[in-house]
Amino acid sequence: VIRCPPPNILENGEFYPRGHFPVGSNITFMCNDGYTPRGSLVRTCKKNGKWSGQTAICDDGAGHCPDPGVPPGATKTGVRYDVDESVSYRCVTGLTLIGSSKRTCLESRRWSGTEVTCQYPYTFDLPEEAGEHFAGSLSGILETSVKQRGAGRTVKIRKGGILNVYFLLDASKSVGEDTFEDFKKCVVTLVSKVCDGHINDCPQ
Repeated sequence: VIRCPPPNILENGEFYPRGHFPVGSNITFMCNDGYTPRGSLVRTCKKNGKWSGQTAICDDGAGHCPDPGVPPGATKTGVRYDVDESVSYRCVTGLTLIGSSKRTCLESRRWSGTEVTCQYPYTFDLPEEAGEHFAGSLSGILETSVKQRGAGRTVKIRKGGILNVYFLLDASKSVGEDTFEDFKKCVVTLVSKVCDGHINDCPQ
């Protein structure tokens, strides 16, 4: 049964209901007096095991950086949000951590790394989510004048496991042969980028 990870805590606030959250269930967050709500105060468990919206946060604005929050299924260590202070995250047993387990408050008032999400093994990306990630990768490839190694999503495969990635190219006459060849080159470049140093038996 697909379900979403339950929140462990909302610092300086409350949430309800508690328990298990199957697909379609809602959760509501409320902040204590004196704290400003950020993120989504009502979230819905989507069919892929992810919550809609953004992590709910109750912030008093006292730190140099904004409160980074505690995503559902995670625990946070660290309560100081001044420059060079760090917070660390862990996921509860049975969940996989995606993102940066340690984040540091920067001079720019931003946190280093990327926000943590905790996911069950059966969690998957919806087509529109996968499209956004691949669109970002393709944009980086097309920007040939900027050669910079970016940091994006990591897919971990167990030893002996297989990851199948499919590409669908439009071969209709309206596309044109030259444009279609450009598409093919982009796919080849993207595949080589995905395989670069991370997968031993990537087919050529």
